[in-house]
Amino acid sequence: MNDAAAKPPKRAELLVAAIEQRIEREQLQPGASLGTEPVLMAQYGVSRETLRNAIRQLERHGVARMRRGGGGGGGGLVIEAAASQTAVHAITAHLEFSDIGWSEIVEARALIDIEAAVEASRRSDEFSAARLRQLTAELDRGSTVPREIARRHLALPTAIAELAANPVISLFSSALSDWTLDILPSELGSPELRDREMYLVNDILRELVEAIVRGDEAASRKAAEAFSARSIKVSQFIESRRRRTRVDEWFKTSRPDSDDKLAQRLALALAQDVAARGWPDERFGAEAELMDRFGVSRSIWREAIRLLEMHGIARPRRGRGGGLMIGRPDAAYTIDSARRYLRRAHLRQSHYLDMRSVLEAGAIGLAITRATEEEMIELKRLGKRLAQSDDSQTVAAAVNWHCHLSTLCGNRALSLLLRILLSLTQDPNANVPPAIAELLRQRHFKLSQAVVARDEAKAHRIAHEHFDWLQEMLDLQLGSLS
Repeated sequence: MNDAAAKPPKRAELLVAAIEQRIEREQLQPGASLGTEPVLMAQYGVSRETLRNAIRQLERHGVARMRRGGGGGGGGLVIEAAASQTAVHAITAHLEFSDIGWSEIVEARALIDIEAAVEASRRSDEFSAARLRQLTAELDRGSTVPREIARRHLALPTAIAELAANPVISLFSSALSDWTLDILPSELGSPELRDREMYLVNDILRELVEAIVRGDEAASRKAAEAFSARSIKVSQFIESRRRRTRVDEWFKTSRPDSDDKLAQRLALALAQDVAARGWPDERFGAEAELMDRFGVSRSIWREAIRLLEMHGIARPRRGRGGGLMIGRPDAAYTIDSARRYLRRAHLRQSHYLDMRSVLEAGAIGLAITRATEEEMIELKRLGKRLAQSDDSQTVAAAVNWHCHLSTLCGNRALSLLLRILLSLTQDPNANVPPAIAELLRQRHFKLSQAVVARDEAKAHRIAHEHFDWLQEMLDLQLGSLS
């Protein structure tokens, strides 16, 4: 089920949706003013409090920002350029706060990096080749601090993702890179081990760059697979060190140089602390004691709590026995932020379908290997419900089926990325022609049967045919499909 649909929208959220729809409908460009506070209050019939709540959400999502100087001075609520960093931070934070492991990140990243490498090899030109080679030349230079080594290594996959010219690939690659840099331990063991792994990875990255520059798709895929395999091996070692490090010690070892980063790091430390305790249904603890434990100011503490509230991990409870309670990670805000950005990032149907087909193929293979019989029974039940759905509910039932499939892969990072893409289905309740709805039901029923039977080859073949068919249907502008 789509997380964003779990709770009824508040008045401010409805206003946010209305303003975003206006931006899309009127094709308003960055820099355009939507109006001053009084104008917007009158136009939408809302109170100042509701409007300001909506404006805070729009600013947080990088959609628009309130500027001083109304009238002809360019003030009012002004549209901003699509800010990918808002979405990147939302994805990174959810992955961090959910206490997701290195193996899950590397496994999801492999699918993205391989697709990016293949796409980049098709687009390589003289300018991009020079940039990639410059980044390659910097691999052996600079600090031997683990985080700086990782930063140099990750600069190449990030540049390759940008060269692939797919906003989905760039967004997901950037978010997973940020997660890596945030979570990386300050030490990785002996200098000998660190140096050996560094040189091995450097050699693989050089091979990857040269394959992309030559436009050799097969060699690019092979080198990207080798990079992922090496990353998986290193991640196993890093994970063992991370689990041995106390939250307090990790927080204090490498404090960032900005208050924003410090608040995010404190939020992560608090999330890791409650995750280690099993997400108990109890209070966080005394504010003064926790501020003293982590050595932070009240302003940093409150910003960290605000971040945790956005992701469902902190929730205020009123009344007797209330206070700041521990919740569980909720992906609704993250999915919403990523969807907002991607809808404004000139996303083409091929961008969406190409990346979704790659991630879903990975999820199918993992689900067939990892899902329990009880989970497969539930997938089969959802498949039957989809097969029996009315035409008006077929797309919504298909989205629900795919969301459940994403949870069966045993990889929370991959599941989140898939649910972000599924959220881009414009309107799951929109009517589609009866003949198309029937084909949707038939295709999903066959796919469901293959996955439940754990027939990986058949499931992949049906899924591949399904995405080819989806592209044909979307080219004909037949509406929202899944």
